[in-house]
Amino acid sequence: MDRTAERERLRRTFDAVATDYQDARPEYPAELYAELLNLTGARPGADRLCEVGSASGKATLPLARRGFAITCVELGAALAAEARRNLAGFDRVTVVHDAFERWRRSATSPCAGSTGRSGRGWRGGRTGNCGGTGARCCTWRGPRSSVSVMASAQRKRRLAVLAAIAAGYAAGTVIATRQGYSFGRNTVVKCRQGHLFSTVWIPGASVKSLRLGFWRYQWCPVGRHLDLVRPVKAAELTEAGRSFALAHHDIPVP
Repeated sequence: MDRTAERERLRRTFDAVATDYQDARPEYPAELYAELLNLTGARPGADRLCEVGSASGKATLPLARRGFAITCVELGAALAAEARRNLAGFDRVTVVHDAFERWRRSATSPCAGSTGRSGRGWRGGRTGNCGGTGARCCTWRGPRSSVSVMASAQRKRRLAVLAAIAAGYAAGTVIATRQGYSFGRNTVVKCRQGHLFSTVWIPGASVKSLRLGFWRYQWCPVGRHLDLVRPVKAAELTEAGRSFALAHHDIPVP
């Protein structure tokens, strides 16, 4: 499988577990949304949000409850269906099943005419990350619906938050290492069915998996199924078990 095909497969992975996504994904803290609105100045009734990669609507619900009008763009058909079900009670929320790159160029998209991350072509627009929720958001401001992308007006505060998160992951990694766990390119992990295999495990970074604290929800190449996996201490491994795990490595990305 070439890289393009593998990347396309990975970006659709969560759609295969759409019915479990809402319950398995941890809730985002209320402080995150308070900080988001503080940094962006977005106001219910005045600003319209666009969430790209909304999944089942996990991060959308708290914003919808605040009264925001939101357009959710979701690549996965099953996840888009779950989002519509979870957000059915909010008349101002619309879920679009499409790839953002294709949708924003369509006639139905308020983002039509934009030319990518530079923000050129957006009326008064800038680009940014939606306050750490993982979504790229835009707002339609004022009676003429001029478009601007939600971005931090207080860069120092955002950098401080990111630094605190990085420090938290670093401290957690040190503690786990002292307890006998190891992380890196060949981390031995075990799924709930007892299968051992090796994977790239970088604390705080995950592309192929859904992080759930010390667990990850990802593909097990031994049993060929999606499951929760966790690192295994070196002291818990036999030499045969370690050799088996290293001989069964999943794709070489975190």
